[in-house]
Parts: sequence; structure tokens; C-alpha cells
Amino acid sequence: MRRTIRLLPTVFVVLTACSGTVVPSSSPVASPEHVRFRALVERAGPSCVEAPEWALATDEAEWIDVFDRETDCRPDADVMLPEVDFGRQAGLAVWWASSSCAEAGVRTESVERAGAIVTVRAVTIPPPRGCRVGHATLESMLALDRWEGFAGVEQIRLVLDGRPVRVSGTEE
Repeated sequence: MRRTIRLLPTVFVVLTACSGTVVPSSSPVASPEHVRFRALVERAGPSCVEAPEWALATDEAEWIDVFDRETDCRPDADVMLPEVDFGRQAGLAVWWASSSCAEAGVRTESVERAGAIVTVRAVTIPPPRGCRVGHATLESMLALDRWEGFAGVEQIRLVLDGRPVRVSGTEE
């Protein structure tokens, strides 16, 4: 009788492991949290940045660098920097995709984070009938509220119209 009682816990562990029961791991997976954001500019327009691409700025000097990239091929371009309160926000520029219609657009629907991964979801706005043909880049300039633990080196994942956007040089 004693021998049966001693083996019972061992048998239970073996049966649980073999039954396909999922045992919670000691390192929990972070569930996505909403990140407050403000759309500064969302449009289809001329850009010197080849889409898809993104840039995260944590201070004004980095934000200026983002817009220098944006206008590098157009030296006569006079750009007014969208205002970001870098004490509590970060600036995020997203160049989503090239468009063959100058009147197309883009709208950011949500920004979520899970650990060090930030996911930005947007939808394209279809152009009106008979749109003007011309190269344009769909772009979003956002101000993201910083969160506890924000480091400024977070990985950005982009989702446009429900499909992941692959940016060269980033991990999936």
C-alpha cells in the first residue's frame, strides 16, 4: 500500500506530460497593449525614402534626420516638421508602399506593443475615380506616447490592409 502511494505522484506527472496538456511556462508571453498615438501626417506624396521603411525618433535631432531623409532628393523642398513632444512622445515615420495614384491615402488604425515589438496597423484609402497617375509614397508620421520601459530601439512591425509589410533588414 505504501509503495502505491509513493508512485502515485510520479504516475500523475508522467500521464499529464503524455496527455498533451499544456503546462504554463515560467516566462509568460506578453499580451499586446494599446499604444496611444496621434497621426501627424498621413498621405500619398513625394518621398526620397524607398518604401517600405520606418524610422523611430526619440529626440528632435533624430526627427530632423528623418525629414532630411524624406527630402534628400528634393533640395528645394521646404518642410515644416510635425510637432512631437519628445519629453513624453516619440516620432515614428512609416513609408508604407509606393502608389501609382497621387490621390491614394493611408490611415493608421492602431498601434500595439508586446514586449519590445510594436505593431502598427493601417489601411489604404482608395483613390477617387479617375485619379491622377503619378508616383507617390503612402506615408504616416505619428507621435507615439512613450510607455514605461520605452527604450527607443523597439522593433517595428507593419501591417497594411491586414497583411504584414516586409521591411528589408528587419526580423519577422
